[in-house]
Amino acid sequence: MKPSYTIKDSPGKGKGVFASKAIDPGATIIKDPVAIKINKDPPSIDETDVDKAFGLLSKADQDRFMALHEGSRPYPSRTFRIYKANAFGSKGVGRLYLDVSLINHSCVANAEVMEQDNGVDVLAVKPIAKGEEVFITYNLTFTKMIKKHRQICTRVYYGFECDCSACRLPPRKQALSDSRRQILNVMTSNLDDMQPVDFRFIDFLGTLSPKQAEDPRMLRGMQQFPLQKPLSAQQKAAYSFLVARFLEAEGLS
Repeated sequence: MKPSYTIKDSPGKGKGVFASKAIDPGATIIKDPVAIKINKDPPSIDETDVDKAFGLLSKADQDRFMALHEGSRPYPSRTFRIYKANAFGSKGVGRLYLDVSLINHSCVANAEVMEQDNGVDVLAVKPIAKGEEVFITYNLTFTKMIKKHRQICTRVYYGFECDCSACRLPPRKQALSDSRRQILNVMTSNLDDMQPVDFRFIDFLGTLSPKQAEDPRMLRGMQQFPLQKPLSAQQKAAYSFLVARFLEAEGLS
């Protein structure tokens, strides 16, 4: 079967992934096997772990790994910089994929990543035209963040200022977008029986040096606390409806 994507230059972004044919929502764009899998909590993964995993790759995959974007993180090891700039992390495991690592970021992505134990599927969440670039969101918490906080995160940890359509809005529309995302923070957190995330931490993050920002205590993110009183069934129904409408207004899946 002909692949649904091709890899080529993306203006201002290095390499990118582009649709080689029209893709419908829900369709699988990429199935990518895991290249590196490290069974440790991601903030505790160090250079030794990555060097060991890198040494197990074939020569061809080592070359593909070394061609990935290395970001701007303050580590002496280029291999570790590349890993930190491209790895996906969940509790207890870090994973890196060689094709998926080439997908660029957008705060209003047209695709999403679904990780399996030994691979990943990238699924379209919007119609994608032939020749259109495929984008994912590097941090799903961005759904709940205002532009200022998203920009701090992409600058500190990914080494770029996001210029996606959600970050290029004129002032009045940007203020409305920020308000919607703040409301999404409250409602989606409450639906999980949690208090909203306190993103004031990110203002502090923006004052840190690159070395300070890489402290494992910073990388573990922000704590959330349980609601003192769970939502009622009526509140959950209302919040679910409103979340769907706000996500739609934001161009999110």
